[in-house]
Amino acid sequence: MPQTSRYSDERVEALLSELATVLEKDKTPVDLSLMVLGNMVTNLINTSVAPAQRRTLARSFAEALQSSVNEDKAH
Repeated sequence: MPQTSRYSDERVEALLSELATVLEKDKTPVDLSLMVLGNMVTNLINTSVAPAQRRTLARSFAEALQSSVNEDKAH
């Protein structure tokens, strides 16, 4: 069952587009992009989530990431 978000698709897509534009403008390679985005996620969790909830949120985030990755051979 898909989760509903409290944020509109338009808002999510606009932010995603802005982040992608920054990375593309800098011609950031995939590995560096993933490193930067991972560091951003870590920083958000460590500075915005109660210590008792951080591991649970990180685990949920990792599971959501894994379930959203396609395994088709196209790239």
